[in-house]
Amino acid sequence: MARKNNEHTISADQLQTGIFVCLEEHWLKHPFLLNNFKIKTEKQLAILKQLGITEFRYDPDRSDRPPLPVQTRHREVHAASTPRDAEIDKEFQLKQERKKRLMQIRSRIAKTAKKFSQTADKVPNLMSKLMAGKGEGLVEVDLIVGEMVDTFASLSDTVMHLMSANDKELELTYHFLNVSVLSLMIGSSLDLSKEQLHALGAGALMHDLGKMRIEKKHWRKPRETMTKHEWELLQLHPRYGLEIAGQNGARNKDILAIIGQHHERIDGLGYPEGCDGRNLHLLAKMTTIANIFDNLCNHYDPEKRLSPHDALQLMFKKYDMIIDMGLFSQFVRRLGVFPPGTIVLLTNDVVAKVMAVNPQNPLTPMVLPYVNGVSPEDAVVLDLASEDLKIKRTVAVADLSSSEVRYLKPKARISYFMEDMDTEG
Repeated sequence: MARKNNEHTISADQLQTGIFVCLEEHWLKHPFLLNNFKIKTEKQLAILKQLGITEFRYDPDRSDRPPLPVQTRHREVHAASTPRDAEIDKEFQLKQERKKRLMQIRSRIAKTAKKFSQTADKVPNLMSKLMAGKGEGLVEVDLIVGEMVDTFASLSDTVMHLMSANDKELELTYHFLNVSVLSLMIGSSLDLSKEQLHALGAGALMHDLGKMRIEKKHWRKPRETMTKHEWELLQLHPRYGLEIAGQNGARNKDILAIIGQHHERIDGLGYPEGCDGRNLHLLAKMTTIANIFDNLCNHYDPEKRLSPHDALQLMFKKYDMIIDMGLFSQFVRRLGVFPPGTIVLLTNDVVAKVMAVNPQNPLTPMVLPYVNGVSPEDAVVLDLASEDLKIKRTVAVADLSSSEVRYLKPKARISYFMEDMDTEG
């Protein structure tokens, strides 16, 4: 059942530890990490009472204790310790230092988002060139994939970021790019040569090329609503992709295997050839994992989209006859227990969306916490590796309040891009 907004107003004298407060002041006008938090220490309580705020909003659903009764508040207030002004100044100084770290994080995110946007903008044009069959598209594929491979090959701690990808006209573009990035993420965790990584990225980028020969209205349907003709037509798209790649002069066997086999299964029940696991190409098996994950997270109907965490859980439980589970374990290790896009509850009882994960620190990703009253432009992204916060558990969309849904956008498209930490500016 969804948590509703159930905030009430109390006086400063009614505050006590265990109460979940919701500050309305601008984030920089108080020394706390977030606007919404549970009061856990007497020091926090005392600082709140020194801020000159006479009334506070609090959420009883997330509080451990009720407010102090009005009739006893004066006795309780005097019992609380009152910090010196120097203590508050110290907390504000720490807040300024934290602000600098947060600005650095936002700069890193903006740099990665710019690179993602620039790369995505190139994909429709190169796909048009591939459909024309003149070979020019392959040159552009090599350029795009070369940059991504250089990033993955040069960094042992590549950070995967959640990207904004909401242009419906670029739906297939985002899918091509996402599958390529995720496939390279798997491949970079293995002992592959740079040439193999390049073939992996290129094949994954072109894996669904054959769909461009089929009208969108046919392949965008759920499997259960397709006619027999539509299903048979869809099963031809790997072969169509091979034909298009061949018309462009593609001869690399690794690339062709990815295009032809990305819908084959370990149990031999896939299409178009029904190959079993013994005859499947290693790079094709990586692309299959990335393709399934992206389709689960980015169903064309937003209401049917799974969170990245739930998609991984489903694949682990029910896809063992479809995908190579050894490669899948590498996929999970690199993407993290809480992949970008997952909604989580922090130890301060604030919900947040995971925005980026470093495989070297999978339990301490960067998160966007829900902060009531803060605009997207002022949104705070926290690096949990630098904060005294942890993730308690994942949160289902149904358990979010309406304001949390609007802020965190849990059903938004899931697209990833890697941060090039060696590039300045």
